[in-house]
Amino acid sequence: MASDLHEAEQLREAGNLEAALGAYRSTLRQDRTNSQALKGVADCLHDLGQHDSAIEAGKQLLSLKPDDSEANLRVAELLISTGRPAYMAEPYLQRAFAAPPPELRTRLLCASAEAALAADDYKKALASASEAVRADAAEPRALVVLANARIHVADYDA
Repeated sequence: MASDLHEAEQLREAGNLEAALGAYRSTLRQDRTNSQALKGVADCLHDLGQHDSAIEAGKQLLSLKPDDSEANLRVAELLISTGRPAYMAEPYLQRAFAAPPPELRTRLLCASAEAALAADDYKKALASASEAVRADAAEPRALVVLANARIHVADYDA
């Protein structure tokens, strides 16, 4: 099982998404509760443009780990990146914010800023994006979200 998971991760990193998806699913056939395999399935499906299926895989992950910050953040990011209304991501973001490990802080702040942008809450987006950049000024996603928030605030104020 560990070898299937390792192979799946290597295939995904190499851009061979269909083969990676098959390897992640092979791991799940052996252990339906393997959270790493469910994350991999969700990511591969998202990258393949199968957004509804990716979101369902994320929700399956949440059924195993309902209070897990990473799992909640993953579902929120899937919803936001696929253009779902921001209010749909909000409950997942709130659960992710409840007790996030330090390594998720920047991602969580970026997702919060993206959701705020989608909801036209530009001041909240600017605050979250600014905090994300303060947390990790070398993170490209944080810089892009901050730029988008500043553009929207400038347009809104103009």
